[in-house]
Amino acid sequence: MKPEDIKEYLLRRCNRPLGKEEGILFGDPYIEVRNILVTWMVTLDAIEEAVKKDCNFVLCHEALFYPYVVPEGLGDVLSWRTNRKRLELLAKNGITVFRAHGLLDYLLITEYFGKTCNLGKPIAKEGIAYIYQVTPITLKEFARNIKSSMNLPSIRIAGELEKEISKIGIAVGGMGLFVNIGFWEILLKYNVDVILVGETDEYAIRYALDSGVAIVETTHPSSENPGLKEFSEELARDFPDVKVYFHDVGNKWIYIT
Repeated sequence: MKPEDIKEYLLRRCNRPLGKEEGILFGDPYIEVRNILVTWMVTLDAIEEAVKKDCNFVLCHEALFYPYVVPEGLGDVLSWRTNRKRLELLAKNGITVFRAHGLLDYLLITEYFGKTCNLGKPIAKEGIAYIYQVTPITLKEFARNIKSSMNLPSIRIAGELEKEISKIGIAVGGMGLFVNIGFWEILLKYNVDVILVGETDEYAIRYALDSGVAIVETTHPSSENPGLKEFSEELARDFPDVKVYFHDVGNKWIYIT
C-alpha cells in the first residue's frame, strides 16, 4: 500500500478535495506503507510511538511545523527547536507524515465529539456547526456531565452557573478560538445558550459573554480524539493488510487547586 492509496480512500469517503494544509507534510510520498499510526499531532512522543510500533506512515490531524502558517520560502523556521527535533526523528526513522484536517472534521470528528458528550442527535447541521437540544439543565450540571462523559480531570466554564440551558452549539477543536470567531456567528444564529468547545481563549470568551452565551471548554485534542480513534478503527477494517494504531497525545495540562 502507498500513501496515494490512503489519500484516494479519504477523498472517496469525504467527497471533498484536500485542503491546502492537507496531504504529505514530510517524507517519501512513494513509500511502501508497513503500519500506520493515527494521532492528533506529530509530537516527539507520537514519533517515538510510531517507531516502537514499526509504523513508517503517520496520519495526523494537526500541523507538523510551527508557526501554524509556515511563511513562504520557509525562512529559518525549520531550525526552530521543536521543528528541528521532529524532523530529525522522522528522517532518522524514515517516516512519512500525512495530514488529514478538514477532511476528518467533516467526515466524523465533529459527529463523534457530540456522541462522546451524549448530546443525542443534532437538530441542525451547517457544515461542521452542529446544534443540539437537550432537556433544560443548569450550566453547572451540564458542564459536570461533559466532564464525566469525556473523562476530564477538570473543565472550564464561562457564564452564569445556575442559569438553565437547553440549546447547545459545538465548536470542535480549535473552532472555539478567537481566530475562528466568524464560525461562532453560525452557531449564534440558532440562538444557542452555550457553545461547547475544544479550545478557546480570552478574546473568544469575552465575545461569547457579551453575546449572552455561555462557554464550556474541554481541550482541543480531547474534542477530536474520539473521531480520530474511530477513524483509525475504520482504517484498520478497510486496510486489513497493515496494522493501524491510534496514539492519544493526552492532556498535558497539570491542574493545581
